[in-house]
Amino acid sequence: MDKIYGLQHDEIVKAVRSGDVTISIVGLGYVGLPLSALFAAEGAKVIGCDIDPKIVKLLNGGKSHIVEHDVAGLLNEGAEMINHTCPNCGVRLLKYRDETFCPSCGRLAVVSGYGARLLQTAARAHSELVGRRTTLDSLVQRAVKAGRLHATTDTTGAVKKSDITLITVGTPLNERNEPNTAAISEASGAIGKGLKKDALVILKSTVSPGTTEGIVKPILEQESGLRAGSDFGLAHMPERIKEGHALLEFRTIPRIVGGVNQKSGEAAAALFSVFPAPVHVFDSPRVTETSKLFENIYRDVNIALVNELAQICEKIHVDVMKAINAANTDPKTHLLTPGPGVGGYCLPKDTYYLAHPSQKAHFKPKMILLAREINDGMAQHVISLVEECFAEMGKKIRGSKVAVLGLAFKGNSGDLRNTPAFPVVGGLMKLGATVSAQDPFAEFDELNQHIPNLSLTRDIEGAVKNADCAIILTDHLEYRRIKAADIARIMRKPSALVDTRHIMEKAEATAVEMTYRGIGHGE
Repeated sequence: MDKIYGLQHDEIVKAVRSGDVTISIVGLGYVGLPLSALFAAEGAKVIGCDIDPKIVKLLNGGKSHIVEHDVAGLLNEGAEMINHTCPNCGVRLLKYRDETFCPSCGRLAVVSGYGARLLQTAARAHSELVGRRTTLDSLVQRAVKAGRLHATTDTTGAVKKSDITLITVGTPLNERNEPNTAAISEASGAIGKGLKKDALVILKSTVSPGTTEGIVKPILEQESGLRAGSDFGLAHMPERIKEGHALLEFRTIPRIVGGVNQKSGEAAAALFSVFPAPVHVFDSPRVTETSKLFENIYRDVNIALVNELAQICEKIHVDVMKAINAANTDPKTHLLTPGPGVGGYCLPKDTYYLAHPSQKAHFKPKMILLAREINDGMAQHVISLVEECFAEMGKKIRGSKVAVLGLAFKGNSGDLRNTPAFPVVGGLMKLGATVSAQDPFAEFDELNQHIPNLSLTRDIEGAVKNADCAIILTDHLEYRRIKAADIARIMRKPSALVDTRHIMEKAEATAVEMTYRGIGHGE
């Protein structure tokens, strides 16, 4: 198509669905790859671009290097998405037959006028339907086979053939916890060399305020000889999806977009209106850049708050989850769930993407940086709970065996980025423990790169057999089926359980003479 920038809303949608639009997506990670498959499913021709030839080769072979499941199909089977979210995952709840549940963690939920409260029980509907979910692999395979999706390492060449380019590269921190914009700059340079008149460029990466207009725009203009706003469209549209639920949330979570001019913002909004979720247009990329950081920092601060409240509850003999459930009956209160720390790509870094420009402007934030300190400190707190268990059992950690159940940073995912499991496992090893770890999804090759010589298994029983202590570190759904009696039977006596995810009741563990500790369980 010769021209996309300047078309009317309906014309853009029609062009995408009729296959007249080619979209290049630069960066095939947890945002770029699912988005590539979904745009291809809508009818667009998609060229995925990545600097990693292994990822490119996999995609061209019809395979995905990341795990994603599409629960959107449940809606076609009669499930209803309701306006309440899971207090643990932040995902909108589904109602199917006689059950209301979280499609992410799979737990039943009770909804009232005061909000949603999770139960410990897994939903029958989730277990029944999970095996029938469409995977990202199948979507990629279908798109590649249909000729609507292929990948390349040649970004400039792809952009030359494209009407629209999306930038979905990573935005990490450097060793001083400052934003590292190298990938953004390199991608912008490669795109600028291939950019043609009347094209549209959308930055989807999470960035510091001012990046779209201060870094991306001048590079694109310098390399292309074109002017943003007049010769091509440029906008920022941050992504809000949750890893593991990208395929559902790309279609259901409202989006925000800010263009360098109104025409750019409206063109980007029109493109994404091929999905059912609404798109809200704002007058500046700086607004959407800042807003995205607000969203992630809000969650990080909320988690830090409940993590501190949990530690207080341990000292004053109160069950933190009972107190949180009680507090959340007030519609003005929305406390999240405490845990062993914050992982993933976004939350651990996004505070610094706002704090850095703030400090350059001579204002040093306090609360948001303190939240980072609290959440980063939870791994050590988990280790201290393990030490308490060993002291109570009259055992020494050195020479013991500790079983770690769950290594991914969140349940039902294999994502190991910034997982709290790494400092927990590393700390236990430094104390002289032998660690046996189990995870149903994590890639063992990647784990061995982070922690060499770690004993790994897919089998829960194999991990806990002859262990002195078991730690539940990730809220994988399969752990909700664990019975304390079953694992206590094959562990060394006396044995202990440290539950960082509020999966097993203390009474169940102590009934089989296990020493028990849980984050925030002070009863």
